[in-house]
Amino acid sequence: MPDPSTPIERGLDFLYVCYDNEGYGNTGQQTSGATPHAARTATDGAAIGYRGWKKDLFPSKEYVDGAVVHTHVPQARVPVEEYLKRQGRFAHLFVPRRNEPVLAEIQARVDAYWRAALPQ
Repeated sequence: MPDPSTPIERGLDFLYVCYDNEGYGNTGQQTSGATPHAARTATDGAAIGYRGWKKDLFPSKEYVDGAVVHTHVPQARVPVEEYLKRQGRFAHLFVPRRNEPVLAEIQARVDAYWRAALPQ
């Protein structure tokens, strides 16, 4: 993938689209900078899963008048566990028992992210 910063540095008007698959899918779903916190990957053997936090790639954003803004801020959101429990890479957060501290940590971080994104 070409470096998207080059056209930015040149002041070009362009659309940059990044598909976020949250890992290196073409190499067996290895940990990447886009891997979500606590996800288990082929290369992350930690009991909790990936200990880092993913890059800010998921929400759609635009660069407008010198600022990065969200194109859509969801007002009604489902609990983050609804997203997590449908994916095998997060199964260890629910079985053999729920990991309440990690689930609460992830939910708090998502809530804080969207609070900060709301227009003031």
